[in-house]
Amino acid sequence: MAMKNKFLIISIFVVIFLPTYVYAISLAESSCKDDGSFYFRITPDEGNAYLFFNESNFIKITTPKGEVLDIPANWSRNQIQLDSGSYQENNYFYQSDLLIFNRSGNYKVEFDYREYYYKNQSQTKRTYGFNIKNCPGLLFNCRFLGLNIDDCYTKDNKFYAYFTANLEKQSSEENSKFIDVNNGLKYMIEANGAYMDTTGNLLKRGKLPKVYTIKNTGRNKYLLEADFPSSSVKNLYIEYSKEPEYYFVNDCYIFNANYGNRQLTTSRSCGDKPSIELPKVETKLEKKEEVKKETVSETPKVEEPKPKEEKPAEKKEEPKFEEAKPTNYKYVWISILVITVILIAVFIIVKRKSEDNLI
Repeated sequence: MAMKNKFLIISIFVVIFLPTYVYAISLAESSCKDDGSFYFRITPDEGNAYLFFNESNFIKITTPKGEVLDIPANWSRNQIQLDSGSYQENNYFYQSDLLIFNRSGNYKVEFDYREYYYKNQSQTKRTYGFNIKNCPGLLFNCRFLGLNIDDCYTKDNKFYAYFTANLEKQSSEENSKFIDVNNGLKYMIEANGAYMDTTGNLLKRGKLPKVYTIKNTGRNKYLLEADFPSSSVKNLYIEYSKEPEYYFVNDCYIFNANYGNRQLTTSRSCGDKPSIELPKVETKLEKKEEVKKETVSETPKVEEPKPKEEKPAEKKEEPKFEEAKPTNYKYVWISILVITVILIAVFIIVKRKSEDNLI
C-alpha cells in the first residue's frame, strides 16, 4: 500500500512539474558558397504547432573576425503547420543573395521564430542558432561580370576595338578566380571579305585575325588591335568563355536571372572610323620618339625676370642692457660686524638683569 501511495505521489509530481512538450526545429543542412552567399534548410520536428519565422526581419551573422551583421531575413516560406499523426517532412530554407561570407573561416547564424500551439492556443518566441564551418570565402561571383564594346573600326589596314570587360580578381583570397583577357573571352568577327583567322582558315566569319594584340588601357578597359589588310570588319562579338577551364562561368549563364541579368555577351557593328573620341594608347617606342623630338627641337627663349632692386635693410636699434656693477663686499662685512656687536650687547644686558633679580 505504501508503495502504491509513493508511486501515486511521484506520478502527480511528474504531471504537475514536468515541463510541457517543447517544440523543436533542427538544422537539416547548411552550406556556404564561394560566391559569398550561404544556404541552410530547417526541418521542424513532429508536433501540433504552427511555426512562424517572420518574428525578426533580420538574420544575425557573426563573421570569423567577430563582426556582427544583420541581414534581411527573406525566408522561402512564412509558416509551417504540423499535424500529429499525419506528419510529413517540411523544408523551410533560406538562400542569401548577398555577398556576406566574403572571408574564409567559420560563421555563426542566429534567427528568431515563434511556436504557436493551436490546441491550447499558447505561443513561445525562441532563438535558434548554429555554426557553418570552413567557408571558402568569396572566390568568384557572377554579379561582378559585365561586357561592353565601346567602339570598333577598321582604318589603314588595321582593326581597332575598345571594350570594357570585368575580369579582375574579386577578393584577396588566395584561390580567388579570375578571367584571362585572351583565353577567358571568346571573340568572333564578321568581315566584309575573306580574312585569315588564328586557325589559318580563310573565311568571312570566324575567330580573330592571325596577328593581334590586346592591351589594358585602364581599370577593366582594353584595346584590341589586329592586322586586317584584305578587308574590313563588319561586326564584332565578345562573350565570356564556356570552356572547361572557366567552369565557374557556366553558372552565370544558367542562373543569370539570379545575378541581375549581367551582360555576359556583347556585339557591335563596326565602321571605318572612330564613332567616339577615345584616348590614344601610346607604346613605349612612341613615347621614346616623342622624347627625342622634344630634345632636338629648339627651346623657346624665355626672358629672365629682372632681379628686383633690394633696398638696404634698415638698421634696427638693438636693446641696450646696463652692465651689472660689481658688489662692494667692504660694506657687507661692516654690516655683519655691527649686527654681531649689537647682539652681544643685548645678550650681556639681559644676563645682568637676570642676575639682579636673583639677588
